[in-house]
Amino acid sequence: GWFTPRVNGEPRLKKPPLLYWAIMLTYKTFGINLFAARIWGVLSGAALAACSCLLYRELFRKSGLLAGLITLATLTVAIEGRRAMLDLPLALFTAMAVYFAFKWGKSGRLGWILLSAFSLSLSFLVKGPVGIILFTVAAFSALWVFGKWQFMISHWRQVFLALALLLAVSLPWPLTMAQLWPEFTRVLDNEVA
Repeated sequence: GWFTPRVNGEPRLKKPPLLYWAIMLTYKTFGINLFAARIWGVLSGAALAACSCLLYRELFRKSGLLAGLITLATLTVAIEGRRAMLDLPLALFTAMAVYFAFKWGKSGRLGWILLSAFSLSLSFLVKGPVGIILFTVAAFSALWVFGKWQFMISHWRQVFLALALLLAVSLPWPLTMAQLWPEFTRVLDNEVA
């Protein structure tokens, strides 16, 4: 069914399905063509530029327009934005998770950390745990640089809820694949090795 991504009729178990589902949606909407396949890369590049702009604005209290333009002008965004690949959506969702976590660190509002966790779970559903690893490095760096350890500890319930949301969105697909396709864990082991 739709839950298992397929390439040329064969199950595609190496990568999570979110981008495949998005492309399937645009195929159904616009037909099977290059535009429908590649629009997600273009939108991810544009949204990554907007996220860079917003993050710069939060960090430095300046417009951030230059940060967004520099992001758009990078060779990687220019090339990957024209392809139906996983890297730009991964970068976008991970950057969104960082941005929302930063907003949470400034305000302590539950909604921000939940948005961060949801964005992080989308990064997982695009390319597996790499987004979570990148986010964790950024989060621990920020905790160290900004000295927010006490804030984290005092908001442990919100952190717990965010982790619960992350797991609730991220885990159903790999657990279902492990049930449906016995070779799923072997394929994952080969990807990690």
